Amino acid sequence: MTKKLLNLFSFKNRIRGFFLKKKIDSHLRILLYHRILNSHELDFLSNLGMVHTSTKNFEDHLIWFKNHNYNCINFNQLSEILTNSGSIPPKTIILTFDDGSLDHYQNAVPLLKKFDFSATFFPIKNCVYNDGLFWLLEFYLYFNELGNKRVNDILQDIPRLPSAFFVDERIPHFNRAGRKDIAFEFKYLFSPKEKKSGLIRLRKESNFTSAEITAFCQRYMNSNQLKDLIKEGFEVGSHGVHHYPMSCLTREEKRIEIEKHWIDQVDPEGRKIFSLPFGSHSLSDFELLKEYDFVLTTKNETYHSGSCGHELGRFAVLDEPAKKLAKRLI
Repeated sequence: MTKKLLNLFSFKNRIRGFFLKKKIDSHLRILLYHRILNSHELDFLSNLGMVHTSTKNFEDHLIWFKNHNYNCINFNQLSEILTNSGSIPPKTIILTFDDGSLDHYQNAVPLLKKFDFSATFFPIKNCVYNDGLFWLLEFYLYFNELGNKRVNDILQDIPRLPSAFFVDERIPHFNRAGRKDIAFEFKYLFSPKEKKSGLIRLRKESNFTSAEITAFCQRYMNSNQLKDLIKEGFEVGSHGVHHYPMSCLTREEKRIEIEKHWIDQVDPEGRKIFSLPFGSHSLSDFELLKEYDFVLTTKNETYHSGSCGHELGRFAVLDEPAKKLAKRLI
């Protein structure tokens, strides 16, 4: 047991030393994908801020990477490089997919296997287990049905978190005083308790039946599909228990959000990787995240975060042609 702990401590120290000496973006690009959709699968969610990439553009990305001799690795391979004090080869990429939506399994994985690319997937615990409902998806369903003004009227008297709550926030670090739209406020200014309260109100005003709401919101991979991915050689990390922004949580709520026991059960042998929901965090959060080998954010920057490790930045990929993506990676 002591030897195992020493090895873990040594590994994490190597990671810290590596990123202190060398910026991650010198050779490595970590790409962040969300939904991968066929043309007939497009819906109103993309217009409301849920990012997607078409299967056509995604396949073109993989072809471009293949034709231009990009070296695609995973986090286990990155760990081996760091453990052996190696260097990251030029044109190295890691492909990551947030949220664990079912289209990853149905659309992205067949293309990844076709071109022999590795990838890491970050599902949300409550979308894998329990009722499988994602609070943000449910909110967008009502928002699209009821409209901005009515949703705002329904939720207007629910208290928002005070600005003091975000004083130590590093990412996303919005100017919240200048943002008045209700969708933004619901994501970033409502506490988990108030999110639940808001959804109850919206549910009462909606014309959708409970069955219709469930059918719309349950579009995420289950535990068996995640285990299938691991058998195929892919990695699975955690995107949180609920996908709540860390910046709107108390310290105890943060502990609940980042717990890794569930991901240990899904992938007991893999590196423990946490993808921060919305990229949201403060520097002090890394003390809570110290059991993870890697912590990923959504901003294309890499920071030294003191004695508790490092956050790795990522390129957010949109629905863009391969040539446009390539220009952003150079």
